[in-house]
Amino acid sequence: MNDREVDRRLREWAGMRSEVKRVAAVGFPAYVEVFIEPDMRGMGGVDESGGFAAWADYADRWHDELASELGGDVRVYPWLGSGTPASERRVREVLGHRSPR
Repeated sequence: MNDREVDRRLREWAGMRSEVKRVAAVGFPAYVEVFIEPDMRGMGGVDESGGFAAWADYADRWHDELASELGGDVRVYPWLGSGTPASERRVREVLGHRSPR
């Protein structure tokens, strides 16, 4: 699957979920990294302090959905900044030792 097809499928997937603000992907031959900016209101109104607890619940489900949708190995990360997707190092800082799925 090429980058345009991945982007199209991600936009369609995100467009059907109130808990997703933005989504972006970085493709690699072995896997696709998907960065998701959650909409805390769509996640049941959690505030920022509880956001990452809610993130973990959603990330597991999103991982499974996206792996099926994109047909391959997918890694899901939170999109932490307002500009570009978060780096893996920053994701690990925020989530601690828990590996993204």
